[in-house]
Amino acid sequence: MTKALICVAVPLLVLWLPMNQVLQGIDVVQVRMLAIFTLAVLCWVLEPIPIFATSVLLIGLELLLISNKGPIWFRDPSSIEEIGKLLPYQDILTTFASPIIMLFFGRLLFGDGCDKVSSGRKSRSGISQAFW
Repeated sequence: MTKALICVAVPLLVLWLPMNQVLQGIDVVQVRMLAIFTLAVLCWVLEPIPIFATSVLLIGLELLLISNKGPIWFRDPSSIEEIGKLLPYQDILTTFASPIIMLFFGRLLFGDGCDKVSSGRKSRSGISQAFW
């Protein structure tokens, strides 16, 4: 419980810090990304939730906080200069479609399928009989 509280409290503190006094020349989008990065590091180190859930959470937060299709109160068009450059949502979603991610995902699904039908054990015994 305390791990989860730390992982939520520290990024919220980063969001509420007056960045114009701490770091000069940083805009709102950069502060939001710094808070997401802080959340990522804390969740990876303390592990209040599983690593894969952390990764999906980070991409979801990026879509909400720094994309051009996020909620209107996060991308107020009247103060675009103050907010900074919002990222296109397609660029954020392409992280899900990376070939490496799909390779790992397919491997996990294939491995789970082999475990369910015990084909891994059967193929190992067949290969070992061929060589022994």
